[in-house]
Amino acid sequence: MSKTEPIILQAETLEGKINEITDRLEQGIMELFNSDRYKEYLRVMSKFHNYSLNNTVLIAMQNPHATFVAGYKAWQKEYDRHVKQYEKGIRILAPSPYKVRQRVEKKDARTGKAVLDTDGNPVTEEKEVTIPAFKVVSVFDVSQTEGRELPDIGVNELNGDVEQYRDFYAALEKTSPVPMEFEMIEGSAHGYYHSGEKRIAIQKDMSELQTLKTAIHEIAHAKLHDIDLKATQKQLDRRTREVQAESVAYTVCQHYNLDTSDYSFGYVAGWSSGRELAELKGSLETIHKAAAEIISSIDEHFEEIQKVEMSKNDVNFFENLLENNREEILDALCGVSLDVKPANFATNGNAVESQEAIYESGENKVSVRFYNRWNPMQIINPKSAIKQEIDIVSYKNGNPTAIRTLVEKKSMSLKNAERNYNEMLDQWKRLTKQPQIFFESAEEQKHNRSVLNKLHKNQGKVSQATSPSDKQHIKEKGATR
Repeated sequence: MSKTEPIILQAETLEGKINEITDRLEQGIMELFNSDRYKEYLRVMSKFHNYSLNNTVLIAMQNPHATFVAGYKAWQKEYDRHVKQYEKGIRILAPSPYKVRQRVEKKDARTGKAVLDTDGNPVTEEKEVTIPAFKVVSVFDVSQTEGRELPDIGVNELNGDVEQYRDFYAALEKTSPVPMEFEMIEGSAHGYYHSGEKRIAIQKDMSELQTLKTAIHEIAHAKLHDIDLKATQKQLDRRTREVQAESVAYTVCQHYNLDTSDYSFGYVAGWSSGRELAELKGSLETIHKAAAEIISSIDEHFEEIQKVEMSKNDVNFFENLLENNREEILDALCGVSLDVKPANFATNGNAVESQEAIYESGENKVSVRFYNRWNPMQIINPKSAIKQEIDIVSYKNGNPTAIRTLVEKKSMSLKNAERNYNEMLDQWKRLTKQPQIFFESAEEQKHNRSVLNKLHKNQGKVSQATSPSDKQHIKEKGATR
């Protein structure tokens, strides 16, 4: 599982393909519990926590380095990307339910009980029933495609002194099913879950990174191994409990890019030795479900906390715009999420090309725009500098109230203008810590310029057949731009 191993199916029928996939799946699960392979599987689960256990195992078996997958046509239609030639698909299972008409027992709409005839036998009726079924489909990882740049599809990196530690820890507190508190713990333990007192204790004065990792591990214990669950599930031995909690913690930490270099699963091979497939798959199901629930809960609470923080900063943010405090504007932009809305202002005499990103809060709105301030004549033979800039425009009640230039470059040649474009975007990302913002790619800009070049050539042909008075009229009209 350490390298890409596409599954080649030999069967021709759907049933045969499903059977082949199922056989490979069971084989893959048994092979997982080798230290390196188990770790690879958890890494895949961290990227695909919303997928089923079966599909995460299948992805891990075929491409353990996958980060984002989609179908062949989905890459084209939804992401404007194309699968590279000769790439082999990752085979997974997709729902393919179908409907049939069957005779079923008639139920009383009020009581839900079966309706009986005069002889006491259940009354039947014909109804359309959905039969669950699956089919084998191929998906491709983003690394197997090329085309339009994707927005950031990962999550914020949380390493070392975690930049958003306070908000992330607050999200963990809301995710935890029991209270979390700091205390001095004797011995080498970083924390523990007290099932009797229903609380989590975390060692005081640890690094932010270690604190988060410990909290996630103990939350996993609290969700999976509460003493009150004894009556509803088989009591697990201590080694199994630790494997489950550590696996959940590793998966969640991997999802948020928390440093996981200190995790080791060499003991997993010994733990799994002699256990049946059903028991091993059951543990994987438990780990998969718990990790998915914790990630979803953290995301939900973190987003709520961020919205509250953003609303607190809104007043200062818009005041800074009006006061033209560039440094504070950039600081404020670091904390907002921009909604990218590409736009084309080709009919504008000043801005031949423009892309836009929007941030809205209540009545306030900010538009961040990238401009190429040139015209078709400058593209062919620039006599004055081509001006490129990223501006920020603030709106109040729909009316622009301030315009600030944050990044600017000038060039006398089209070649330099293209280089400047990429440099400006890099500078934008450094200044605002907004890696998710993107404007049109250099390739798309080149296409737009080719269109403008053709426009200019056509204008040249028209001008040759134009009378002197008409030429003077065109010159005067151009001067008014």
